[in-house]
Amino acid sequence: GRYKGVDLIGDRMRDVMLKRLGHAFSRAGIPSTAIPVKAIESPNNADTLELKARWDIEVVFDFLYNNLWDSCKKGPHKVLDESVMDYIEITRKVLSIADRIPADERVSGMYESPRKDRYGMMKDIQDKL
Repeated sequence: GRYKGVDLIGDRMRDVMLKRLGHAFSRAGIPSTAIPVKAIESPNNADTLELKARWDIEVVFDFLYNNLWDSCKKGPHKVLDESVMDYIEITRKVLSIADRIPADERVSGMYESPRKDRYGMMKDIQDKL
């Protein structure tokens, strides 16, 4: 899986997951040729995308920033730092809008700003990490 261009699981784990699903079908008596197991880009994984983005930023980036990089203010890490700051800014915008509307309304459509912009930022950060 991918959603909005963001890899949700990674190639290695995707292969492991698909292999295990194939084994599960086999153990259930379903021949591997009956139901080919494959990964597709889903149009409905917003919650998973949100969790993946939070993992990348709140765990991975935070760990790298605080433990491995002498300074994110110079060199190649500055670009990633700026991307994370842009992501935080647009996330604040999304949350601000969400606070003003009923829970059953969306901040925007998935192909409209600010959600579309935020998805792009998530992919950009993942690519840089």
